[in-house]
Amino acid sequence: MLVLCSQSLKGPIDEVADDETIQAQVDKPADETVVADNTILQPRRLGATTNSGTSSSGSANTPTSLKAGSLIKERFRITSTLGTGGMGTVYRALDLRKEEARDSHPYIAVKILTGELAQHAQSFIMLQREARKSQQLAHPNIITVFDFDRDQDLVYMTMEELDGDPLDEVIAANPLGVSPEILENILSGITAGLEYAHSKQIIHSDLKPSNIFLLKSGEVKVLDFGIARAASDSSLAGDKTVFDAGELGGLTPSYASIEMFDGEEPTPGDDIYALGLIAYELATGKHPYDRTPAPQAIAENKQPPKKPEIISQRQWRAVRGALALNTEERLTDVSEFRRLYLGKSRLFSASAVILVLMIATASITLYLSPDGEPTAVPFESLPVNVQDTVTEQLQMASESLKFGDYNAALFHLERVNDLHRNSPEALRLAGEIVEDWLVLDGAKSAAELENQVNSLLMYEVMQSNEELLKIKADMAAKTK
Repeated sequence: MLVLCSQSLKGPIDEVADDETIQAQVDKPADETVVADNTILQPRRLGATTNSGTSSSGSANTPTSLKAGSLIKERFRITSTLGTGGMGTVYRALDLRKEEARDSHPYIAVKILTGELAQHAQSFIMLQREARKSQQLAHPNIITVFDFDRDQDLVYMTMEELDGDPLDEVIAANPLGVSPEILENILSGITAGLEYAHSKQIIHSDLKPSNIFLLKSGEVKVLDFGIARAASDSSLAGDKTVFDAGELGGLTPSYASIEMFDGEEPTPGDDIYALGLIAYELATGKHPYDRTPAPQAIAENKQPPKKPEIISQRQWRAVRGALALNTEERLTDVSEFRRLYLGKSRLFSASAVILVLMIATASITLYLSPDGEPTAVPFESLPVNVQDTVTEQLQMASESLKFGDYNAALFHLERVNDLHRNSPEALRLAGEIVEDWLVLDGAKSAAELENQVNSLLMYEVMQSNEELLKIKADMAAKTK
């Protein structure tokens, strides 16, 4: 529920509340953060008094005494406030160890529990659980969490600093909706991150626009697994007998599924419901149920408005299936949403579109090998900024492969292919995907094998892979 940003669409900020607390200031309906005892958690501002009524301006570090220049654990020097919400405050801090080592990126984000949660006896355990789950979710589309610790009265977690905008600000800045290209890019990032989290049996449980970040690079990060709980069949489920983050966490009524209101065990369907709402809101600038909580929307028999103009009928099936109020009508698998919505589309971020246009303007064409086959243009002949983007996307594809996230890897490789067609490194990584896939899925039936081969060949970067083409040719020969 925290906003991590160094600069917003509206310009630099010193302190921004999340969408539960700032809505009245921007003339939007407020979302309340509902906790287990049905109370409303209000953020405790810097300099506020503690529950005992005494000022927290003393020399010892407390959640409300931090300000620019404060030092945490003799290592992290606070420089500014990034965001404040019901569960805590996020600060920008200089990591003195990184500075000493002359790291090129010495700044990090520090999340500190504040308000009522800072006084809770199990707050340290809560942050430890959040850090543990987040550290398990090492994925390009999920914020990187470094560590958690305590310093006197402070319980804190350190994570990467994000440079961009939370989706609630993106939506506010685009009241008629974002472009189809940006929408596809954002949904690709969210679904890739959720697929990975769900594969680890971890449900976000509070997915909403302010918990998703669009970086200036065009990448998407899902953050704040603060109330995420292990799904019932996970090996982590044992944590519930010791501590359940749901005791201290909350839900956001306008993005919570009916199952969450009923207190059911968390399932991927909870995140899928929020995903559908977010997709519709990005496409139109409006919440499909006018921010009405699911139980009330069901009681009033609310129906989603008509299909947004910027999405196709196939994409509407995905969105409509995700935002279904009733559990039995809703999609149950993020991968199915991803397949329906993204389909054969070639995905671009806004920056990638600009770079593609730059390439076209520069009249860069494909080279031909001696046998007439197309080959990649020399990497050195690409514009410097295109080289940087290609290198970054290749690195992200490689990282995704390390985690076994083939969907994310293919997404990044397609972006490389759009900017540097027939890139030798992209083709090599595509070959690794095929090799892994053959090992993992070698026992599939003929029909399943054909479907998966065809799915892989939907990606242009895969269409020159000799192993895939051979398998397809063999299958075709067997059907004759």
